[in-house]
Amino acid sequence: MWPRHTGDFSIFRIYANKNNDPAPYLKDNVPYKPKNYLPVSLKGYQKNNFTFVMGYPAATREYLPSYGDGLIAKKENPLKVELRRQRIDIINAAMDESHLVRIQYSEKAQRIANYWKKMTGESRGIGRIDAVSEKERFEQRFRLWADSIPERKSLYGGLFPAFKSAYEGYLPVDL
Repeated sequence: MWPRHTGDFSIFRIYANKNNDPAPYLKDNVPYKPKNYLPVSLKGYQKNNFTFVMGYPAATREYLPSYGDGLIAKKENPLKVELRRQRIDIINAAMDESHLVRIQYSEKAQRIANYWKKMTGESRGIGRIDAVSEKERFEQRFRLWADSIPERKSLYGGLFPAFKSAYEGYLPVDL
């Protein structure tokens, strides 16, 4: 399940002079007419229609090694989820007591809840598809492939031991 997205947007009417050129404010200004624009249809869609897909302003963790997925699901996300739950509880209690605080903190509470939901779902998904074990199996096949030729072994043989060492370096930090 994707985190909640509000689809916020703004519409501006831009004014120009009668020649459609930028101009300082005058009573005679008219709405600007662009040469090109993205039409929006409310008719529904048909096969082979153009599709505009919105991207999400985040980074992917899809290509992390198994050590990274394990750290996220078992250490990082549980701590972050609990901290966000506490923040949400504090903010909700304050919003329940004051209409003004509700208005002031509504967006912040939704943003915190969105990340709470993302991290909860991320950890659940890693567990549901057994991503750590799946990646470990892939990494084992990669090691066999890399070790099968001396040139590859010299290039890639130290890759997963280095990943393991780097991720174990996080573990002394009490997350």
